[in-house]
Amino acid sequence: MIAQLTKWASRFFSIGPTLELPVLDLGRWKTIKVQDVRAKEAAVAYASTVLTALHEVENARAAYGADQDRRVWLDLTVAHNRDAWLLARQRYDGGVANFIEVLDAERTLQQNQLLLAESRTAVCDDLIRLYRALAVVGKHESVMGSSASNRERSYPHLAPTTIAERQFVGYP
Repeated sequence: MIAQLTKWASRFFSIGPTLELPVLDLGRWKTIKVQDVRAKEAAVAYASTVLTALHEVENARAAYGADQDRRVWLDLTVAHNRDAWLLARQRYDGGVANFIEVLDAERTLQQNQLLLAESRTAVCDDLIRLYRALAVVGKHESVMGSSASNRERSYPHLAPTTIAERQFVGYP
């Protein structure tokens, strides 16, 4: 190593910055710049797609939660309406109330039962929308290296809660 310091080739040095100018390869630099711009555009488009998918997941999760709350409220309402109808029926049978009260209680019960059925349908639709949105995010996460088990740990509250939802999505 030290012996090489005395050779003629090791006596050259430079101080300060160096400048290299490509004189004959201008086309190559343009191609590289175009490829860099295309890569950046692809990265921005990918990020936009992932953000859109995550936005859809959050919207579907919010709708699912809201419709679940509405379904629970309607379950309670139908139970109270059934009690009111039975009470009105008992009052009519006892001669304390007229039949209009029984009909009114039955009408209210049937209206709320219809709303409950619509709510259950909305919950199932929201669950499907949520699973579709999660599938899109999962597809993008699999490209980035995430696993389905990580996704399940991230969204544990999304499991079907009623027997009808479990049957609808194929749970045992």
